[in-house]
Amino acid sequence: MGGPDLRAGRFPTTHWSVVCAAGAATEAERHAALEWLCRRYWAPVVGFIQRRGFDHATAEDHAQTFLARAVQRDFFARAESARGRLRSFLLTSLRNFLVDEVRRGRAVPPLVTMDDSVRETAAPADAAFERQWAEALLARVLAELELEFARRGKGALFRRIESRLLATEAPEPYADVAVELGLTEQAVKAEVYRLRQRFRQLVRDEVARTVTTAAEIEEELQVLFRAYRR
Repeated sequence: MGGPDLRAGRFPTTHWSVVCAAGAATEAERHAALEWLCRRYWAPVVGFIQRRGFDHATAEDHAQTFLARAVQRDFFARAESARGRLRSFLLTSLRNFLVDEVRRGRAVPPLVTMDDSVRETAAPADAAFERQWAEALLARVLAELELEFARRGKGALFRRIESRLLATEAPEPYADVAVELGLTEQAVKAEVYRLRQRFRQLVRDEVARTVTTAAEIEEELQVLFRAYRR
């Protein structure tokens, strides 16, 4: 669940490792960093830009430009000095990028002035970014869990119990799952317990990769789940 270590070909300790290492990387390594950023943060970035008044195609164009600039040396020099929450750093950088694009005449949100756009859409855009950031992070965790279950020959079990992790409706009764999979109800409950424990650990690990102090982990977890439940 990590990303490319731009210096040694291994996984970095944190997502900040990719951010800051790219500043001193070769062109090929910066391209790898761009692909890595796009895989993880494309949806939040595009969603934020759309909430600022751009259509989807234009939002994708601006997202590509923003993320391409994000692997340049000056961007990562700022990242090195800013250090903190990666989510907050990217969101602030994206806001500044759009303001600069509009001021330079390279981006014009339809039907609104720049002042109106900033005033009326800033909060919804920020909320959309955080919501999609949360969805992307949780999707990575669920994909990792599915792989882990598949390696143990329990892919079918995972598909039947994963809804208990983020359920918004009443989940399927344990007894029904047990009958279908030929397990005891107690065995299914034990698997769900282990799944939840592993889910919490993977989410925590993923969040820890986006901050720089232990104190920020709990705060970021609260932001994550609050944003997801909006």
